[in-house]
Amino acid sequence: MFTGLIALASTVIGIGGDWLKGRQQIVKAKATKAAELIQTKTDNDHLWEMEQIKGKDRWLRRGSFLVFSIPMIWAAFDAQAVNDYFTIALASVPDWYVKAYMMMIGGIWGISAIKSLFAK
Repeated sequence: MFTGLIALASTVIGIGGDWLKGRQQIVKAKATKAAELIQTKTDNDHLWEMEQIKGKDRWLRRGSFLVFSIPMIWAAFDAQAVNDYFTIALASVPDWYVKAYMMMIGGIWGISAIKSLFAK
């Protein structure tokens, strides 16, 4: 009878040990899968952010280029009006305003070029 109890106890302990090992493997697999998902999400977030940075200021550059190109296009049709614009109209604009405007345009083109270097 005593040997029967020992056999039963060893069977129960064996089943419990097997269950515990299986449970440990499940927990380890879940942890590994979670780590892989976190890494994949981080990689995907980084790729998405880099794609957003690449072309973000494209319309700012196009708009500022258009602002500088309009007088040349306009001069082909009415050169005197362009001359009047640059001599009379811009003469009435304060110097600080022109400098601030040029800094904005420089920032649009300069920061854009720097960002595109790092985005590659």
